[in-house]
Amino acid sequence: GNPVVEYSLRKDKGNWKGAFFGMEEEKQLLREAWPLNRNGNQYRFIHKSLLEYCVARALFESFDACIAPQTHSRRASDASVYSFENEPVLRPPTLLDDPLTPQHWLGDLGVVRLLTERIVQEPAFKEQLLAIIERSKTDPTVRRAAANAITILVRAGIQFNGADLQGIQIPGADLSEGVFDSAQLQGADLRKVNFRKSWLRNANLNGAQMASVRFGEWPTLQEKSDVTSCAYSPDGKACAVGLENGAINVYETSNWEKICTLQGHTSAVRSVVYSPRGQQIASGSEDRTVRLWDAHSGAPGHTLQGHTGWVRSVVYSPSGQQIASGSEDNTVRLWDVTSGQCLAVVQDFSGAVYSLAWKTTPNGDYLVTGCGDKSVRVWQVIEEKGRYQVRLYWSSTHDRLNLTDTTIQGVQGLSRVNQQLLQQRGAVGEPSQSLNVREATKKSVASQFKMPSHRETLDTSAVT
Repeated sequence: GNPVVEYSLRKDKGNWKGAFFGMEEEKQLLREAWPLNRNGNQYRFIHKSLLEYCVARALFESFDACIAPQTHSRRASDASVYSFENEPVLRPPTLLDDPLTPQHWLGDLGVVRLLTERIVQEPAFKEQLLAIIERSKTDPTVRRAAANAITILVRAGIQFNGADLQGIQIPGADLSEGVFDSAQLQGADLRKVNFRKSWLRNANLNGAQMASVRFGEWPTLQEKSDVTSCAYSPDGKACAVGLENGAINVYETSNWEKICTLQGHTSAVRSVVYSPRGQQIASGSEDRTVRLWDAHSGAPGHTLQGHTGWVRSVVYSPSGQQIASGSEDNTVRLWDVTSGQCLAVVQDFSGAVYSLAWKTTPNGDYLVTGCGDKSVRVWQVIEEKGRYQVRLYWSSTHDRLNLTDTTIQGVQGLSRVNQQLLQQRGAVGEPSQSLNVREATKKSVASQFKMPSHRETLDTSAVT
């Protein structure tokens, strides 16, 4: 529980806080003697161990109210029948409606330690807890105490292999990591019980009440082919699973029943994604295509063709009007969802594009790519008069020259080697055919040593 108590003179008049925090001298003296610290209108225990003790004490008293123990060898408390006195100082407890449930104290390791250590130190306490569980079979008034009792026993490592637990009432108990092999639990009230990592081999649960029971796990989906991709719908109510055999199974997540199977790809589905509004599914495959599907009916839409390698990743734009696909052909393609036309091709990669993300900001649309060349790049997607351009905005690495679509028409002075390099890196156009410096120098030197022709020799002789 919350170790801090707030008291207001006006708001808490007439309740237990008013009775305890009143201004009378006797009550002030009592508060001074109590292990509490005050900070304004807040009170807290001077040490957490006191809170742990009080919680454990409340549980002890609830157990005593259910089944009176038969020995006086336990806790030294003048409020308990386990006092060092021959007779309890206080009157025997009456049956209480215990306000504490396992969820109130189980997360406090100090309380758990106090309770489980008592199991080891006092065999009578263990027997009392087992008796409370047994009584719950016929007395529903002790079911909350029984839930606390069996939770403590499980935490102490007590095993219930083959135990006769038919008809026990322990709603809300935490039996996680408990051992109940071959246990008889027919007709038991197990509502909201936590069975996380429990062993229940050969147990009999026939007729048990198990509403809202928790196992800490979801059932696995058994597919007939390897799962290569999967995606939740935006509302989380459906999940699409891409398979190695080219199929896509769509499931309803509330019960994991299959809604439909999307058939069309001829090879493994490497990427599957829902549109932002959940109306459409896009999938990329090893068959080098991107396919669109109606998310509700499963009807096929456009087949987007153009990649020459496996499609590894697919993503919708935030508006849902465009799709980007990354491929092992070292390109990213932008597509129009409505028409299926290719809007742009980005070729500035030296490896397969394995991952894509698309985000819209006040400054524009940005596409992020993760590539097999060990780079992460951010691209700005620009639309101008119906035409799309994708421009590099940021890159994690600049390890090579990049000149995609750079025009070099009529450039002068380029050597043939550099001309080839620029064109290989994506430059377009033809540079000028003028000679470069080295070739011009060679021609000049050759002209100086050129041998005269026969006619030139005759002309020279005539002049002489």
